[in-house]
Amino acid sequence: MAVGLANYQDFSLSPLRSSDLIRTSEQPETSPFYGYFMERLSAVFEDKEPSVVGISLNYLSQAIPTFSMIGLIKKLCPDARLVLGGGLVTSWLSNPGWRNPFDGLVDNMVAGPGEDPLLDILGLPTCLRVLSSLTARQAAATGAGAPSARRRPRVVSILPFQ
Repeated sequence: MAVGLANYQDFSLSPLRSSDLIRTSEQPETSPFYGYFMERLSAVFEDKEPSVVGISLNYLSQAIPTFSMIGLIKKLCPDARLVLGGGLVTSWLSNPGWRNPFDGLVDNMVAGPGEDPLLDILGLPTCLRVLSSLTARQAAATGAGAPSARRRPRVVSILPFQ
């Protein structure tokens, strides 16, 4: 069976242990995906270092590779603000006993739909939210898909898990 980002398992690390996720971020070069991450992220960040990087973490099998990627991003872009959202993050944050073990590594964690919190984090005006919402509804009505967030200045959206 080929190992990919969608079905990754590591027998020495557990995605259920925050200490393993933190350790993975501290040693991103140990990931089997390091070469891919380094090539892709270096190319994305080549022209300009982003001020904010957002990552969507949806499935438990993505946690270890995601934290490896977070560690690499922190090395390549040490001043970038890191925002983590997605289905798995939403489930973590909805747990009443949740205590954030990733403080200092991840700058913001977003539960649920992330569009409005991301605009708040970016400090973008309310009028862009209305425009974005209208454009998204129009795109959905015509089947054209949602507008790309990659057009916003100095913000890079990285979604390697497909």
